[in-house]
Amino acid sequence: MNYYLGLDIGIGSIGWAIMNLDKLRLEDFGVRLFDTGEDQRKNERYSQQRRRYRGIRRLYRRRSHRKQRLKNYLGLIGFITENELNTYYDNNENNVIK
Repeated sequence: MNYYLGLDIGIGSIGWAIMNLDKLRLEDFGVRLFDTGEDQRKNERYSQQRRRYRGIRRLYRRRSHRKQRLKNYLGLIGFITENELNTYYDNNENNVIK
């Protein structure tokens, strides 16, 4: 027996059909519906939300890394010692360089 399986894959559904090639007839068919992956209240895809949050995390990580590299460089060239740097950060809770 030879069969063909036909699929129609969409954003919110998958349609399928099975055809018997020996008898040249359609054996079965159907549709499976599922959520489209959109937030109906905000009218945006969940992937867009994830991408936005991932971008924010990357910005924070890059900013922190730049600050750490600056601290390392200032210590390397002798502009400020590690003890002075630690004293500054320990005594200044409201600084923006943390």
